[in-house]
Amino acid sequence: MASLRRREWLIVCALTGSACSPMNTLPMEAEDASVSDVVTDRQRPDVQSMDAGDGDGAMDGALDVALDVPEDVPSPPLVFIDDPAPPTCVADASVCPARGNTTAYCVMGLCRYACSGAYRDCNGQVADGCELDTSSSADNCGRCGNACAASVNSTARCVMGLCALQCNSGFADCDRMPGNGCEADTQRSTMTCGTCGTVCPSAPNGAPQCSSGMCGVQCTAGFGNCDMNNANGCELDLRSDTNNCGTCGTRCAGGANATEQCSAGMCRLQCAAGFGNCDVNNANGCEAELARDPNNCGTCGTRCATLPNSTATCAANTCGSMCNPGFSDCDANSANGCEVDTRSSLANCGACGTVCTSTRPGTVAVCTAGMCRSQCSTGFSDCDSNAANGCEVDTNNSPMNCGACGAMCPSPPSAVAVCSSAVCSFRCATGFSNCDGNSANGCEVPLPACP
Repeated sequence: MASLRRREWLIVCALTGSACSPMNTLPMEAEDASVSDVVTDRQRPDVQSMDAGDGDGAMDGALDVALDVPEDVPSPPLVFIDDPAPPTCVADASVCPARGNTTAYCVMGLCRYACSGAYRDCNGQVADGCELDTSSSADNCGRCGNACAASVNSTARCVMGLCALQCNSGFADCDRMPGNGCEADTQRSTMTCGTCGTVCPSAPNGAPQCSSGMCGVQCTAGFGNCDMNNANGCELDLRSDTNNCGTCGTRCAGGANATEQCSAGMCRLQCAAGFGNCDVNNANGCEAELARDPNNCGTCGTRCATLPNSTATCAANTCGSMCNPGFSDCDANSANGCEVDTRSSLANCGACGTVCTSTRPGTVAVCTAGMCRSQCSTGFSDCDSNAANGCEVDTNNSPMNCGACGAMCPSPPSAVAVCSSAVCSFRCATGFSNCDGNSANGCEVPLPACP
């Protein structure tokens, strides 16, 4: 053939690396050159192969040939698949078998395949063409075998053929130094809170804080940011604020005989003078009147002692005791309490020192229900109901009132009635005897003697 078409000549220039110009023509000796005379990438040691196994990448091995060619010719650099046994063609590349992500050219009777865009033949398998997109592959970024390395808090990515880092959620590369990865914690760092350059400001009674990418305030112990305004910091003293005691919104309430108070972050009651919150129950206020409460006399917990036969008392903040009804402290000894029962004591009847006495015949003095009275002595009775003469009858020996008033002993024939130890009997009259032992017939036999 006399000459190659201009397109074929340009492609040969790209394949061989020859210094060609748009006006170059194929040398005469090349007119008769066979297809085998075209030097391939694999045959020329000064041209890097695009094989995946040669360790270098397509970008380094690409032939950067800038040619003034018609628009229908791809702009260099062109990267061709290194095919040791390319299919044959005549003049039209349409007969060339399709290869993935390539454009086929018929050059000197052989099918040659140029990779499309950033696609490259990294696996060395001619059949699948330029199988890998080096513009986005993190393992082959920009060229075959160029693996992008991840760094701190990040994932390796390939963007337009250049290695880049994609920061993990919550992290950022604020210093623009890939070597230390995404060094900034935008979720917790007060210097890069939410975004690079966002510095959380200091605040009164607290320290700046970054939480979930939002600036806030870490309050000093005992203070609170109750209005949620970071500008004025932790504005309230939770140790003493009755409307925000211990925590924001905790309002202290007053109570009976008391006003509300916040002390050391705890709601308490400020008791009125003379009162105490002795049960530590704020709901019922200061319930104890210290001047009179025997269980909290003068101060909470001061319990007045309970003595025998008495009730504990508290008066003017001082413990004492009050005798129970019917008892008195007659010896003035507080240790034994109210030792005397004035309801029945002859020496202290009704009151200490009241002694009961009796001067009436046949009576003894008694104390009944705290009142002095006279009581018949044993064996005596007041049979005439005359208090003036006392218990005038000896019921142990009176035959008219034997054992009781009105109990008259009978008098059998020839006998005299007798009462002894409150038991009736009889005694034979003078000159008579009870020979048959029958009390019914009395003393039936005249003396001198029973037969």
